Amino acid sequence: MRHAGLWADRTGHRAPTNSGLEAQNIRVASGAFDPENAPPSKYIKRVTETRTTVNLNLRSQPTTNSTSYGVMSKGTVVTLTGKKDGAWSQLKWGSRTGWAASQYLETRTYTKDESVRYMTSFTQIFAEANDNRAIDGVNFRTQVSLLNVSGSWSQIKTAYYYGWVPSSKVTKVRPAKAYRYVYKSGPIYSHQDKSNSRVVGRIHHSEKYEYRRWDSANRRDEILVGGKWVWSSVTDRPYVSPQYRYAQENGSTYNKADKSSDT
Repeated sequence: MRHAGLWADRTGHRAPTNSGLEAQNIRVASGAFDPENAPPSKYIKRVTETRTTVNLNLRSQPTTNSTSYGVMSKGTVVTLTGKKDGAWSQLKWGSRTGWAASQYLETRTYTKDESVRYMTSFTQIFAEANDNRAIDGVNFRTQVSLLNVSGSWSQIKTAYYYGWVPSSKVTKVRPAKAYRYVYKSGPIYSHQDKSNSRVVGRIHHSEKYEYRRWDSANRRDEILVGGKWVWSSVTDRPYVSPQYRYAQENGSTYNKADKSSDT
C-alpha cells in the first residue's frame, strides 16, 4: 500500500499548495502562522546546573576522613541543597545526600534546547490541535522545533510555518533515508501535478534514488536525481534487479535507438 511521504521544495521544508491531500481540509491564510509569530518552545529553557570538575568523593560529613558514599565521575550533574560548611557544599547525587569540596563543583546557567524533533513522514500542519484547518505541509526527515504538546498533538515550528501535527509524526531521532527503485525506464517531471509539470530527464531500470514523498492524487514519487527533487511514476519500494543482455555476435553500438539518425 502506498502512503504519504512528504511535501517540500529541495530544502526539505516547505510544501507546495497543490497536493491531493488538501482536498480533504479547509486551508487557512498562512501569514499568521509564520515562524516569527510562534510562541516560545516549552522545551527550550534556561537551566542552572552544577557539575563536578574532577572525580570527586561524596562524603557523609564535611571532612575528608568521613565515610565516602562513592566517587562521582568528572562532569556528573548534582543538585545543591544550599547548605555549606566552610569549604564544603551539601548536595544530592542520585538517592544519596552528602558533602563534597566546593572548589571541585562548577555551577553555570545556560540555554538547554530539548525541542529538536524530526518528521517520520510527510504531514500537513494544522492551525489547531485537530485536522479541521490545514496551513501547509512538512517533509519526511525535516528537523523541526517542538513548541508544545496537547493530547495526541504536537505544536511544531518549521523554517516556514508553525502549527500542529499528530505526535506520532515526530521523533527525537532522525529517520534513516528512504529509497525507491526504478521498475521500468521512464521520464522524470518537474512537478507532481500532471497538468503543470514538464519532463526534465529520464531514469532507467533498476536505478536507486532517495525518496521523500508519494503523491496519491497524481500517483508520483518525489525522488532526488542529480541533486534535485523531481517526480516519477516509474519507481516503487521493492528492490529491482539489473537486467543483462549478451552479444550473440560482434557488432556496432549506437548513440540512439532511431536507426535513421544515429551514429
